Amino acid sequence: MRKLAILPALLCAVCFASTASAQSRTWTVCGGNTFATCASVTVSVSGTNLVTMTVMNLSGTSGTYGGTVFTGIGLYNLPSSVCLVSSGTTCATSPVQSTMSGPTRTSNTGSPTAWWVQNDKQIGGGVLLDLVGQTGKNNSTINEGIASNCLPNALPGGKNNLWMNPTCGTAGVTNPTLNGGSVTFSFHVNQSWNLASAQLLVKGQNGPNGQSTQCFTGTTPNGQPANCFSTVPEPTSLALFASGLVGLSGAGLLRRRRGRDVGNG
Repeated sequence: MRKLAILPALLCAVCFASTASAQSRTWTVCGGNTFATCASVTVSVSGTNLVTMTVMNLSGTSGTYGGTVFTGIGLYNLPSSVCLVSSGTTCATSPVQSTMSGPTRTSNTGSPTAWWVQNDKQIGGGVLLDLVGQTGKNNSTINEGIASNCLPNALPGGKNNLWMNPTCGTAGVTNPTLNGGSVTFSFHVNQSWNLASAQLLVKGQNGPNGQSTQCFTGTTPNGQPANCFSTVPEPTSLALFASGLVGLSGAGLLRRRRGRDVGNG
């Protein structure tokens, strides 16, 4: 009996060991180098080196422009040994398409596709990113971007199919409770690393007068100071968070945010 009693304990130890290396970090920030936007991004790394980015476009809160569309999100200040892989542990030399899911804009003419991830890529602002996900395989375009629903009339239509966070309620959003209202994309790297050292860049397009902006949370590799800083959601946003949303199959808590974009950036 004593030997049998040891088995569950060993199994629990194995379970703990398999999850001990999992970690996550969240940035809730506002700012930008051209115009201000707001975002909440959580980066998590599993024990199998699966990186998941969970994104809420909060544009339209805290006085920011609600039409901003996020077209690229990247990390910098990572150890040089960390890289994107398509399989195994060999660093990828070409873009790898992520696995992506989340709410979408109801008025889309089609379904938005998953973002592409690359090693060592600039997507704006002269900042070289160690890992970056973006809408296009080689360039950031508004099509497939992540918007908020706070200023829907400012968002591009036509063939632009957008992911959409229910930042300002659920109007115009399909599956608003999916992922708690967030858009997520995932990819594999060759090894884990300490997320405490990482810095974040969010690229927004479709700004006022068609402008693009880059929001970065720490001094960049080319010496630019941080322009995106931690913020507390305004009272209206906090109320929206607390109220949650009720899905068809039951109650589900929801977070909210905003955004917009205009062409290539």
